[in-house]
Amino acid sequence: MKNSSFLSIFAALLIFISCQPYFTWGWFSDYRIIFAIRVFFACVVAYNIDLKTHGRIWIFLILLLTFSFHPIKSGSNINGIMLMALLAFVPFAKEKFSYKIYDVFLTIYSAVIGISCVFYILSLFNMAPLIGTIMPLNEGKPYNYLVFPLLVKPSIASGFYRFCGPFDEPGVVGTLSALILCISHLNVKDKRIIIVLVSGLLSFSFFFYSVLLVLIFFGITFMNKKRTSLLVVCLLLLMLSYNNEFMYNILWKRFEWDSSTEMFAGDNRIGEQGKDLFLSIIGTNEFFWGYSDYDNFYEKNSWSASYIFVIMQYGFVFFFCFLISFIAFAWQYKAKLLNFLLFILVFFATIYQRPFIFDLNYLFLFSMLALTNGYIPSKRVYEMEKKYNK
Repeated sequence: MKNSSFLSIFAALLIFISCQPYFTWGWFSDYRIIFAIRVFFACVVAYNIDLKTHGRIWIFLILLLTFSFHPIKSGSNINGIMLMALLAFVPFAKEKFSYKIYDVFLTIYSAVIGISCVFYILSLFNMAPLIGTIMPLNEGKPYNYLVFPLLVKPSIASGFYRFCGPFDEPGVVGTLSALILCISHLNVKDKRIIIVLVSGLLSFSFFFYSVLLVLIFFGITFMNKKRTSLLVVCLLLLMLSYNNEFMYNILWKRFEWDSSTEMFAGDNRIGEQGKDLFLSIIGTNEFFWGYSDYDNFYEKNSWSASYIFVIMQYGFVFFFCFLISFIAFAWQYKAKLLNFLLFILVFFATIYQRPFIFDLNYLFLFSMLALTNGYIPSKRVYEMEKKYNK
């Protein structure tokens, strides 16, 4: 029992570090650190692995081959192949142990993001102690960050109001918080979830508010009356904020349809040139197996993030196998078709705007999203939670 608790805390810390808070910036440019984190986490999972059914074995093997194929194709050495192959272990810890890791991670994340929220509010009134400045995580960003206790803020006027927490973008807070709300079924009885909810709201993330609106819709439609009344209040508050000029400019304006780009105004994941190049290779060998001049493509579009990057670098075959593997993994835990469809929606939407499918933190949260299978709590989820709490 003590051994299991230690391993769950260790694994949760590795996941949080993989979220890349500002005090780890620079670590992930070192191949050895990434390799060590993945080796340690894979060992923890291997100690608590669950491959008891034929279905899980097949999914594991498909993921293992999917992650290994590109480095083998590129002629990587054994270390390069292992660096990718180790990621296949992430979803396959025993269910009870996965819940333990998630519970510890949620505690760490909510504590850090809660303290960060306090200093963010103080910084709005010039009351937060400024520690110094730091270079950006992404070299494509032409500005530094102001560093406060467990908080960074871009040193530009446009980044003043949106909450980044300890991360380099408000979108990171929005994405992580949205996934946590989905996994935890928006359980506001848990104070940690309230902190996560507030942090997501302060990020003014297009993705977070989109997911929140979906959760409110599903909640009002399918949840019990007590929970529904709370969700109705949330929806009314969001609707009232639409008429506020500040809220409109920083958030709601991005939900408007842009007829010139045929996308929502807030959908700025990639530039027109990158999008046009991607469309031009569809159906070719480079579309299926990876674009030959990817480095040049990335250099011109490094400021953005889109699923297109995954396809351009690794090919559609890799991308398809990855998606199918996680869909099959989630299907195992399907309690209702509606649960499963909501998993698909949130899973695809996350990858669409943050395609960091090689990051340990996102892979783990995708696994937990599959395990809990959407927003509406299933009998299976309650049974697992009951079992874990013993």
